[in-house]
Amino acid sequence: MLGSRIIGKGMIASILLFMMAATAMMPCAVGAEDSFIVERHPPGGPITDIVWYEWQAPGNGDVYLHIKNAGMASVTIAIQDNSTEPDTVLLSQTIRFKGDLTAEVDSEVRSVTSGKVYSFSAIPGGAPGGYGTLEVCFESGQPSATVTYTISEMFEAEWGPWWDYRLASSTWDTERLLTDEAGEITYLYSLLHNPVSGGQGLIYAPYRYSVDAVNMPSLNVHEPVLMPTTGSTVEGAAVSMDVYFQYLYETGGDWTNLWIPKWGSDGDFATVYEAPVDPSAWISDMESTILSANDGYMTGTMIEVTMNRAAAEEWLGMPDSVEPLEWWSYVGDDYLADWNSWIWGQGNEVFDIYCGYEWTYDILGTIMKMSLDGDDVVLEIGHVSWGYEALITRWMEHTDVSMHQPYMEDFSMVVDFREGDVDLAYDGVAQWSLHCVDQNNTGLGGHCAWAWEPIALDYIESWPAHPDSDYDQYVGLTYQSWNCGDPCIETEVDYEYTPVEMDLAEYRTLVIVMPTDPVIGYYAEIVDENAIVNVWGGDLSDYTAIQYLGTMSLGYMNLNGNSYSYDPVNNILTIEGPADFANPHPSDPSALYHGGPWIEFNVTPL
Repeated sequence: MLGSRIIGKGMIASILLFMMAATAMMPCAVGAEDSFIVERHPPGGPITDIVWYEWQAPGNGDVYLHIKNAGMASVTIAIQDNSTEPDTVLLSQTIRFKGDLTAEVDSEVRSVTSGKVYSFSAIPGGAPGGYGTLEVCFESGQPSATVTYTISEMFEAEWGPWWDYRLASSTWDTERLLTDEAGEITYLYSLLHNPVSGGQGLIYAPYRYSVDAVNMPSLNVHEPVLMPTTGSTVEGAAVSMDVYFQYLYETGGDWTNLWIPKWGSDGDFATVYEAPVDPSAWISDMESTILSANDGYMTGTMIEVTMNRAAAEEWLGMPDSVEPLEWWSYVGDDYLADWNSWIWGQGNEVFDIYCGYEWTYDILGTIMKMSLDGDDVVLEIGHVSWGYEALITRWMEHTDVSMHQPYMEDFSMVVDFREGDVDLAYDGVAQWSLHCVDQNNTGLGGHCAWAWEPIALDYIESWPAHPDSDYDQYVGLTYQSWNCGDPCIETEVDYEYTPVEMDLAEYRTLVIVMPTDPVIGYYAEIVDENAIVNVWGGDLSDYTAIQYLGTMSLGYMNLNGNSYSYDPVNNILTIEGPADFANPHPSDPSALYHGGPWIEFNVTPL
């Protein structure tokens, strides 16, 4: 941005930039010393040039041009967004003065985004010698945020090979696959690692959970949350960031198809921790780790961060005067070590994941590479850990992007960081929050519904080494089980999770896309007290006996009186904010009985 000075609540640049406190159109500053003069070149002669000015928006808001006529019959003005290729024309307007040679008028208003570069141009028309002055008026303000949550593709996600590692683990062996046909994926969850007669259980199904947040003000390029910064603000910083993670296994899948091709052949990398390591040796070391220690929760995360030079200075500490790759050759090792220290602190201290993960955040290996894309700096990170999938849900809750905090697989995220906000979108397979229940008010032996409710990450209580857990409030509280396939159905049971109230502000929308093809269901019948024990022994007959196929439709909902729309043809439920989904527990009104909203999808037999 051009040099500026403060005048009261506004700023004046060489053409005049004035921050308005009200939305009414008015001169930016009467009698200002600086002005954007529109005249013929040469004066009195034909137009040979377009008067042009370039400007960088100091924040999000609206911009318009205030025109003071001095003899022009008309003027044609334009506003362009120069951050796109080619430039995007935001405004092209001809103003005719109809003989009023001293008129003052305002152009149409256009929204601008912090940090982006815009240009203004003007061509005077009419009698020779006519000219005028233009003032660029900027009204600061936050563009309206929108957030859309979408639930879709129920029962679709395949049972990945990492689940086999979990089943082989005496520590994490809490699930068994019940059905594995395409579009019919369901699994049984036992609260006990070693099921006992009469133990509690639930039948779950996967689905995809997507979030699309536009103009989200809770993150920005100076407070990105998802990456560390140097702490010094650099004006004009802009970043785009891609994140992908999936659970790893040693043969096939992401390790074979993504990690080895990307990281296994190029020796131009930073080091792992502080010791110089050849990439091939790093890959070999990771394979040894996966083979010897994989418990099915080993997460492989790939991050790509594209920064303009201002952002590289703020996020990496890279001086604007250096050649990036040469600079990286000297500092890359130190940066990698610092980044490892930062993310370890995020997972174990700042956003302690333990009570939602039953383990600490552990770094198994990190590797980095820097490259250039035109004038931009690109940092690529390969990070193998225990806990990244839990940490990212903590970040999304902390930044008010999503109160729903499911475990996710096959996760992709794209973020555009700006001065005042971000555009952020992510999508992944969600687990452990869509479960099978008795249809509301139908009684035992009836048809089932699949119930969705938002959940928190934490599911165990705190202890001295990890003193914070959202689950603590639910220790000692119970709810009545109507969970199909649960030997404890119709009785009071402990909470196996922490419910969440996912209220919707006026700019947020929840969309649930239900299947239109037949889906699997489980009759709400009492199963044998040893049903779960039998499944762990390889006998699924107690559950195959209550399976059926049916069509899904919208069932009972606890929306706390909020409105909704339902498209029965396409089977789509839409809830628009504002909506408050309070669902207090009768024994402790400060706690929730179930997550809000609670939504059931009935399954009617074919």
